[in-house]
Formats: sequence, structure tokens, C-alpha cells
Amino acid sequence: AEFVAFEGLIYADFSRDAHVTGEIPGVRNRIIAGVDWGYANPGGILVGSVNGDDELDIVTEEYAKQRRVEEWVNVAVQLRDTWNVSIFYCDPSEPEYIAQFRKAGLNAVKGDNTVLPGIQRVQNRLVRQPNGRTRLRINRGCPNLINEAEQYHWMDNKYGMRDAPVKANDHLLDCLRMMVNALDGTKYTALTAKGVRYA
Repeated sequence: AEFVAFEGLIYADFSRDAHVTGEIPGVRNRIIAGVDWGYANPGGILVGSVNGDDELDIVTEEYAKQRRVEEWVNVAVQLRDTWNVSIFYCDPSEPEYIAQFRKAGLNAVKGDNTVLPGIQRVQNRLVRQPNGRTRLRINRGCPNLINEAEQYHWMDNKYGMRDAPVKANDHLLDCLRMMVNALDGTKYTALTAKGVRYA
């Protein structure tokens, strides 16, 4: 696929050298997933491994158009059984779909899909730490997520100011944002400060 550079990239710090890896982490403290519904537009599921240093490795992606919710349930069950996914953070816009996940025995909850705070939290995870590592890495077997990250950009309003992301080719980034919101959001921080695990 041809790479097209956009002005006003949202994840300007993202680079394949720093954030894309061919390794699957061996030590996994928790496995979580993000779910974005779609039919005419693609839907997707991301699976991520969280280690003891709170680093998030995205290990696999599912991405498809015209997949019924029943099919997504089957995919999610396979991912849970393969990766031992502990929780699915789902796009809250379709509560009936979340109910179908739960009916299938999946630990599915409404994800926090707030946009601008979520974007900032993802950006924070892209920053290289003093130890040279980043707190977010993506397996190269997730080409759709990588392509979205490289092309996600701000829209211009009528005054020429960028104030919101272009709502296109962002389905897996929505999954990622819900995962990071769960890890880095206020609720998670407050609970872990009391020694209680959120997920």
C-alpha cells in the first residue's frame, strides 16, 4: 500500500522504528482487548499485553467489513481462548452488542471512548522513556493499526484551526484509545492508588 503523508498528524511521534516490533512478549501480567463495531465501515478488535512496567504491547488485530455481531462474538471467543483475554473494552454506542458478548461468556464492558483525553494518553505512551523504551508497541502483524496510526490527522474548521481528528480510517485507533483510557484514565489511577486492580 502506498503511504501518504498528511499535514497535522495526530501521532507525529509514531514511527515504525520506535514502535513496531516483531516480538511477542513472553511475560504478560494482563491481556486486554478493545472492540470497535462496524458493518459498512470496518469493525475491529485489538488484543494487548500489559507487563509489570505498565507497558502495552498490541499483539494481534482483527479487522473486517460486513461482519455481523454474531461473527464478532465468535472471533472474540477465539481471541479470549488463544490469548487469555481478561476483559473487552467495547465501543459503548451498541449496548445490545455488548450484551451479546456477555451472553457468550465474555467479560465485556463499555469502554471509555472520550477522544481528546484519549489521544493525549496515547501520545504520552509514544514518548521514549529514560530507559530507551516506549510504553506502547505494536506487533508488525497488525498492519491496519500501523497504517491508521501513520495517517490519523486533525481536521481544519472554518477558521483554519485544527480542533478534532478526521473521522476516517480510525477504527482500530478507537480500540486502542479505549484500551489506553482504561489503563491511564482517572478511574484506573484512583483504584490502583488504593491497591485495587481495575481489570
